Amino acid sequence: MYQLQQYLFSILNVQVSIVPLEKEEQKKLPFYLKQGYQFFVGKKLFNNKDIILVIPLGTELPKISQLKNNLKQIKGLFNSEVVLIVDNIPSYTRNRLIKQHIGFIAPGKQLYIPNLLIQLDEKRQHRVKPGKNLSPSSQVIFIYFILDKSNTIEDYSFSDLSKKFKYSPMGITNAIKHLESNNLCEVIGKKRKHISFTKSKSELWEIAIDLLINPVKEIWYVESIPVKWKLLKSNITALANYTIINPENTVYYATDSRSFKIMKENNDLIGLNKFEGKYCLEIWKYDPMLLINNLEKDDLVDPLSLYLSLQDNNDERIKMELDKLKNKFLW
Repeated sequence: MYQLQQYLFSILNVQVSIVPLEKEEQKKLPFYLKQGYQFFVGKKLFNNKDIILVIPLGTELPKISQLKNNLKQIKGLFNSEVVLIVDNIPSYTRNRLIKQHIGFIAPGKQLYIPNLLIQLDEKRQHRVKPGKNLSPSSQVIFIYFILDKSNTIEDYSFSDLSKKFKYSPMGITNAIKHLESNNLCEVIGKKRKHISFTKSKSELWEIAIDLLINPVKEIWYVESIPVKWKLLKSNITALANYTIINPENTVYYATDSRSFKIMKENNDLIGLNKFEGKYCLEIWKYDPMLLINNLEKDDLVDPLSLYLSLQDNNDERIKMELDKLKNKFLW
């Protein structure tokens, strides 16, 4: 287990808790599975979820078809993601596991969990190429730093950032690697890693401007806004609160995809459609609530995300007010 924990630590930059499957839980297992495998639980391992870790007993790996059936049965018993732990198996066997979409971890060599869209191997591990655009999680960290006058984010460990922004440890690690690969930050420390921004905020913005994304993913219209949800004003509605520009008749709000999905499932959105309505609901690529902690007004989306959402607007009055707004927070 130590080798596995060290391997996961090298990827996630957090200490991972791996414990034996509780005896009460093991009672669910049929005899032949108990005889064929050891069972552990990786606590909050990926996406803040527990993962069942299965280690085959014996000197040889079972046939791939048998493995696939066994793991499927284990997943059904525990209603949890199941990952095979293998050691010292040749690359062609690992490739066969991948072809059959069998999730596995080979400590020090490879990690493949298809249901969580995770794949790392010796060649790809720790490499993140500079991208044309920042990922949503990278942009959240970047904008938070720009808006935070106290620069406290530089004191946070990767684990602290994971908790603060509600991203998985791996998600935070990849987000920071993306920033680092685009020369927007540096990673300091070995055991307790944290980030450092070495340039001024205005310089960083100029470097990042071609990488930053429009946060708006899609737009919907509704006839009323559910009062039990805290939604942030966005678009022209928010700009009218930040600047002297006049608001439009349509009132704009922003939320993230997860919240929008729950609202739809609960039938909280009356008259939901893609064409017209009293209110316009912007669905963002990241949660706009993550970026309002350091702002005076907590009912508006943050000014820099607002700028990015409207920067392609052709109205000269809007462009002028956007520039004033941006400069207020950068200089």
